Amino acid sequence: MPKAIIHTNLKDKDVPEGFELRVTQKMGEVFEFPIEVIYVTLTTGDRISHNGSSDPMVFVDMVTVNKFSDETNPGYSRQFMKFFSDELKLPLHRVLIQYHDSQMGDFGCKRQPPEYKDDRYFLDNSK
Repeated sequence: MPKAIIHTNLKDKDVPEGFELRVTQKMGEVFEFPIEVIYVTLTTGDRISHNGSSDPMVFVDMVTVNKFSDETNPGYSRQFMKFFSDELKLPLHRVLIQYHDSQMGDFGCKRQPPEYKDDRYFLDNSK
């Protein structure tokens, strides 16, 4: 269950319409997951400082199961940093991503049809 928790000090009006859906689509493409199992949340207007500056920036916490490693993360960074830079009109040095590898047992959720079409991702740990 990939998720992105996105924090930015950009104002809501400065984030393009449909941004969260495009993040979902990009994560699906990069991680090879169907979009219905991807969770994205966006918080705008945060008070953030990075490198001694409060200039516009984005901080992204990415979590997924068995995808992150020292070998794979540089490739993910190239793709996601460019994506966030282009989408939010930020220089690359104002995009920060932290990767967290997780296990399925770390999530509490219920994924069943009809919302979830791929039975490989059915899950019910609400019992």
